[in-house]
This record gives sequence, C-alpha cells and structure tokens, in this order.
Amino acid sequence: MQGAIVPAVVAFDVEWFLALASQHGEDNGLQSEVDDLETLLRTGWALLSEKQRETVLGSDEVQAAVELDLMTTAPDGGPEGAAWLIKSAELHGDGDDPDHQAGDLQGFLRAVWERMSVDQQRQFIEDSDVSDLAELGGCERALVSAGEEIDSEDWDRVLEHFGVDHSFQYADQQVADYMNAFTLQTGVRSEDAHTQHPMKRAA
Repeated sequence: MQGAIVPAVVAFDVEWFLALASQHGEDNGLQSEVDDLETLLRTGWALLSEKQRETVLGSDEVQAAVELDLMTTAPDGGPEGAAWLIKSAELHGDGDDPDHQAGDLQGFLRAVWERMSVDQQRQFIEDSDVSDLAELGGCERALVSAGEEIDSEDWDRVLEHFGVDHSFQYADQQVADYMNAFTLQTGVRSEDAHTQHPMKRAA
C-alpha cells in the first residue's frame, strides 16, 4: 500500500554519528569534528516539524548548554533555529574551552534525534551530506536508500552480523535499514559507541 510505514528492523543510534564525527576530528583536528556536527545538526533540524523543534529548544540538553545572556536573539523554532544553536555552541567554545563547542553540538544533536520519527531518521541517514560525513569518519561504503542495488557479499555479511534469517524476504526499506546500520556500526572504532541489535541484546 502506497504510503504505508515500513516497520523498523534495527534501531539506529545517534551515537554512531557522534562517534564518526569524533573520529574525523581525531584524524584531522577538532574543527573537522565541529564542522561535521554542525552539518548533522542542520540536516536533522530541517527534518523536524515546528512542534518538534520547540521541544528540542525546551530540552534539558539545550537548557543546560545555552547561555541566553550571550545570545542577541531569542530561541527560534523556525528554519533558522539550527543556526541559533550553532552560534550558541560557538560562543560557549570561544568563552571557555573549544571542546565545549563540540560537546554542546553533540547534546543538541542528541535532542534532535530523540524527537525524530523512524522515517525522519531514515531521511537523515539517506541525506547525501550525512553519507559523505560517515565515509570521512571511517565508514567503508556509502549509505544507501531503499531500492538501491546491494552487493550480495555485503548483504551476506550483514545477515551474519545481525544473526537474522537468510531465507526471509525483506522489504527494500528493511534491506536499506540493515545495510546502513551495519555500515555505521562497523565504521565506529570504539566499542562504546555500538548499539547492539535488539535480537542480539535479548539473546
């Protein structure tokens, strides 16, 4: 049925993206991490409704990090809200420790991700900028969209990694979900940033 929501087969984790940005920073300097986090925040913010954005602005992550007395404008739930958050993080880094800029951006992105629907998370992952940043951070292959041709050897590795049924006929979106989760998980060098598939966690 057109427009039907395809059930998620694997949970995506924002920590993968934060870890990949951090890895890019480790390899190329802190500014690379900051640039990646800003791009990820802009991408996620653009996918949110105004109501979702308002809840982000009211979140603990934003309330704890933003110093309103340093900002020249009020919080904005519109399209420019991401730029407002980015400016707040920049001012925090300038006035304190540069690492705080990246820390604030990480918190803002967590707040955005928490309020995304599964379909919004999929749109985020399939954004070309996000795929580019994932590769810069350490992923071996590009992220994919539903319906793209998948290398059979890669798919066999995915099925083995998640321990799922080889004989089951997965929908195109579910194949993309598994492929992208595998690409992101295995691109992260730190085990701490991995989230196990629910089927594994329950085993």
